[in-house]
Amino acid sequence: MGSRQRPLIYAAHPMTTYGTPREARALARIASLAPGAEIIDPAARYSNTAHWQHDWPRLVSQLAALVVFGDRGRTLGTGCIHELADAWWQGVPVAMLDADERCRQVVGLRVFSERIRTAWRAGALIPGRPLVLADG
Repeated sequence: MGSRQRPLIYAAHPMTTYGTPREARALARIASLAPGAEIIDPAARYSNTAHWQHDWPRLVSQLAALVVFGDRGRTLGTGCIHELADAWWQGVPVAMLDADERCRQVVGLRVFSERIRTAWRAGALIPGRPLVLADG
């Protein structure tokens, strides 16, 4: 048995939500949906983009799941989109929290047109059916 006992769940969210009440509520909700899991908050884990770029490629393959949440409009920046793509590529289960903090399948991502797309607001999550994040 490895040294890590608790499953790792990465809480991907846009930098525009860091330090906000939305972030605090969503992190608490993810923790309540996955009791016993270690919730990784990128806002607390990473000091800067270079730190994330160095750590993320090794971390993603260790995840039990990635749960993403956007701002109120389900909007994500390019960093979250990168994390989602990497998780999907690695076969890591991906879920999202909708605006009402319900856990749902991610069925897609609407990428914004070049006219309005920025690094901070690059796309929006498309929610699917409800999911149960953890058993029991």
